[in-house]
Amino acid sequence: MRFARTLAVALLVYPSAAPAQEPGTLTLAEAIALARSNNPEFLARLNDENVASWGVRSAYGSFLPSASVGGSMSYQGGGEALIGGFTGGELGLGETPAYYFSNFSAGVSLSLSGTDLYRVGQQKAAREAVLADVESAEQVLVTAVTRQYLAALRGRDAVELARKELDRAQINLSLAEARYAVQSATIIETKQAEVERGRAEVELVRARAGHDTEKLRLLQRIGMDLGRDIQLTTSVEVFEPAWRVESLVATALGSHPQLAASRAGLESARAGVGMARSSYFPSVSLSAGMSGYTRRAGSDQYLIDQATRSLAGAREQCLFTNEIFSRLDPPLPPQPCGELVLTDADRADIIAQNRQFPFDFETQPLSMSLGVTLPVFQGLSRQHQVESAAAQAEDAGHRLRAEELRIRADVETAYLTLEAAHQAHGLEARNRELAEDQLRLARERYRVGSTSFLELMEAETVMARADRAYLLSVYAFQEALAALEAAVGQNLAIPQN
Repeated sequence: MRFARTLAVALLVYPSAAPAQEPGTLTLAEAIALARSNNPEFLARLNDENVASWGVRSAYGSFLPSASVGGSMSYQGGGEALIGGFTGGELGLGETPAYYFSNFSAGVSLSLSGTDLYRVGQQKAAREAVLADVESAEQVLVTAVTRQYLAALRGRDAVELARKELDRAQINLSLAEARYAVQSATIIETKQAEVERGRAEVELVRARAGHDTEKLRLLQRIGMDLGRDIQLTTSVEVFEPAWRVESLVATALGSHPQLAASRAGLESARAGVGMARSSYFPSVSLSAGMSGYTRRAGSDQYLIDQATRSLAGAREQCLFTNEIFSRLDPPLPPQPCGELVLTDADRADIIAQNRQFPFDFETQPLSMSLGVTLPVFQGLSRQHQVESAAAQAEDAGHRLRAEELRIRADVETAYLTLEAAHQAHGLEARNRELAEDQLRLARERYRVGSTSFLELMEAETVMARADRAYLLSVYAFQEALAALEAAVGQNLAIPQN
């Protein structure tokens, strides 16, 4: 969705598909929209939202049991084994074959403590703080793009102003040349007029370079390369600020993103106090598990021989028992010793059982446990944690109060600056009108020979200063407006008088 919106805005702003097309246009709203979707620093901050959301899910996940499964395989080579302090040969076992072992285990466990109860609230507050930080970063981005857009507009108007000064310098040069042609002026006046025109040309070159530089900085803020030929179309206006300072302060204190982040930080710190106090609470743990194993001898014949020897020993013991039974008075019935022989079926069963490796496990009985732990004494570490968490919560409250005072002061200061900028703009507008009248009169007087070229140049200098001062007053007002919006934490609708 974000990519589609970005693509749509980009195509609207810079339609480069068709060749020999007019340069694209870019409004301030489009620049802000593109910056939200493409500024790399802001996009990096957006990633924090997903991390914070998973922090909340992880806190809830502590109330769910954890499960694990595992397994292993091992190999033991054949040879003469050491059993205690004796070898297999000394015990009559001889050399054992190689063995293959495999086993598995599966378990479920659940552990709950008072810390888990408070962690959910802390993670929620942390997520709110992250969301507020992201919103604050977005407001900072909007302010930065707005100011850079204004800087680019100021550069554009500076180019127009330099072009007008060049036109006026050309008019003055034409007047000087006309008067020199009729011998009403000296060649020095003509040369001076040429120098002034050259200076105006230099100023125009510098203004164009400055305009291109500001547009490149704007594109850097946006995070997209739209080309230096992009045309900025948003117009600026100066109006009388008619907001009430109390209303602006109330709006800022109620919804400013940085204040929201500070409030969320305070809630997180308070939850931290609860987590520290929960170290005095008991914890409960539950677990259940099962396992299984299997093994295989590397030689079937070894197992058959072992079973044969075992039956032979049992048969000898049976015969010995029958001998004893026969000497009793009265004698006891003899036991059937002839059945203690290894049959072909027994051999087949031994071989079949030796084929269980690796996954035909012998399952062990299920095991379960329940435990309750009550901490009694752990030194003074728990009280230290409680006091530290309480101090952090108190510090968070002080920071919140300091942030409220700062925002209140920023809003009032920004509004005073905006009012001063509006008044200064009115004065500069009047000064420009007076300078324009002075230049017109000086030019007419010079045309008819009533004044010197020096007086014309002085009027031209006054006009140039008045134009620049007026241009600066327009954008000083816009900068003050952007600063006020940043202090309030949101865009402000132009008041209707």
